[in-house]
Amino acid sequence: MNLLQAWDQWREQTPINILDQNIKESCNVSEVVKCIQIGLLCVQEKPQDRPTMTQVVSYLSGSLPELSLPEKPINCNQSGIVQRMLVGGSSSGSALSKNEMSVTIFIPR
Repeated sequence: MNLLQAWDQWREQTPINILDQNIKESCNVSEVVKCIQIGLLCVQEKPQDRPTMTQVVSYLSGSLPELSLPEKPINCNQSGIVQRMLVGGSSSGSALSKNEMSVTIFIPR
């Protein structure tokens, strides 16, 4: 399922349909819906429309009761940015790898 399909399910008030059948029966539906909504907020096209990590933590812990409504995500086919975010790739034309990562080790003096 892609991002737009997930948004469509959320918009149609059937976000639970994006879950694996094995998880559906044993999950807390309201928590799953909240997580899906937070995820959709995190991939908004404009950075100012995305929640900060502090807000995400507050949403998940229940400190901020009201979640804003996400707008329809940009079309993944029109923007490679979302596709790269989903697979963890770079903007180069090279093959993408989910395991591509950078590690920085800080060593005190």
